[in-house]
Amino acid sequence: MLPAAARDMDVGMPDETESRHWLQWWDSDQGLWRDREVNTERKMQEVRAEAERKVQEAHLDERITGMHSMLKTKLFGASLAQIEANWRQAGQGRTMAEVTEVWLGQAD
Repeated sequence: MLPAAARDMDVGMPDETESRHWLQWWDSDQGLWRDREVNTERKMQEVRAEAERKVQEAHLDERITGMHSMLKTKLFGASLAQIEANWRQAGQGRTMAEVTEVWLGQAD
């Protein structure tokens, strides 16, 4: 992130000389200039990322539940547990076509 003056933004309240100032500091760990605007923007990015993660996790749970219901009649409990563990490790559910290919031995 650029310093505030380089971002063409209002840099705070005027002082006696009508110059504007904005408290900033260099965060060498993250390689950016920090100020209240940057902090707010980064916080919003974190909130959005967390919300997206929760949505993806819920979607994954729904897909796994769907696959379980389709496979329960064909697989033993231990196999279902292993499939679920593999799906969670991979971070994604599989489509019915993909599950069928694996079940039939046509894919890994």
